[in-house]
Amino acid sequence: ALKYFSETTQNDAPVVQLCVKSRPWAIQYSSTLLWDDDKVMACVASVDGLPALKYASKRLRACTKLVRMAVQSNGLAIRFASEDLRADREIAQLAIRNNPYAYPKAVRLLPREFRQNRQLLLEVLTRDGDAIRYCSSRMKSD
Repeated sequence: ALKYFSETTQNDAPVVQLCVKSRPWAIQYSSTLLWDDDKVMACVASVDGLPALKYASKRLRACTKLVRMAVQSNGLAIRFASEDLRADREIAQLAIRNNPYAYPKAVRLLPREFRQNRQLLLEVLTRDGDAIRYCSSRMKSD
């Protein structure tokens, strides 16, 4: 519905928050100014982190609190986090633990040093053996 609202309404944070609570992907139809609004994007992240980080401003993609919330609701959201936060061990583990279907993709997106972390990879591989194709050569032979 947000897609068909007036520009004024698409820029109205409370209205947008109501819309994204039931349809988080509706954030794409809001004003781009709201993509840098902490409260609006936190509302999206609490429902589905993927659209939250996909449409979030660069500043918010580097916000630890928002990224943590986003990957907790959808592990695949890690792909849109800032490079520094993708390299954060706790956030990477949270993303991997979150979504059983995200493991191969999440492992591929992790920094090299995480793909060589035995404990983290064993956790991933117990959930999805196909993720081994994204492990480092050293870990595959281990």
